[in-house]
Amino acid sequence: MTLGDVLEVLALLALAGFVLRFHLWRALLVLRPASMHLEADAPADQLKLPSELTVLGTGLLKLGFVPLGSHLEKARFGPEQVSYDFAHAETGTYATLYLGPSDIGRLYFLTAVQGGKLVLTANHRRPSREVPGQYLSGSLEHLPVERVFKAHARRAQELGPFDGAPTLEGRVALGTRWFEGPGAAEVRAIHALGLLWTAGTVGMVLAALLGRRG
Repeated sequence: MTLGDVLEVLALLALAGFVLRFHLWRALLVLRPASMHLEADAPADQLKLPSELTVLGTGLLKLGFVPLGSHLEKARFGPEQVSYDFAHAETGTYATLYLGPSDIGRLYFLTAVQGGKLVLTANHRRPSREVPGQYLSGSLEHLPVERVFKAHARRAQELGPFDGAPTLEGRVALGTRWFEGPGAAEVRAIHALGLLWTAGTVGMVLAALLGRRG
């Protein structure tokens, strides 16, 4: 193998490493959504919202939500995401804020209904899914926090009474249950491109190396 061949292989491996750095964790989530690890982070009295989330946070406070604290979501080999949680005692609804791509503030509501049912409504585009009588998820883009919450609360009430008083520990447990169960299909849809990039990159490297051996 000539020096040029060696440099070309090294360049190919460097490119593959760059791609895998950003997409391998997404591919692993597609293969096993339940591998997402959630844990409590900071209690309510230590909750400090980034400036990009203050408008959404203020909107939640006006609707009667109270801060619960924050939790962490960590995918294997992936980045750690901090989520900021609020709760609405009258409806049993959790509201979660986090920074999306380009540090854009995002919000979604999550309610556990008695009988193991769940309802999720986001203020940004995301996959929608319905399991009649058991699970309902969707999004309402470009609408005020109040309207998104009212729509979410109405959908949750149609499934039945909420399941228990909201707590930070309960939010973490509910999030874990979502990744393990009804949310798995949506996680796969969200991160499917990561699996394609990963598989394509690995295939490209293998093809190149095997071609040189031949």
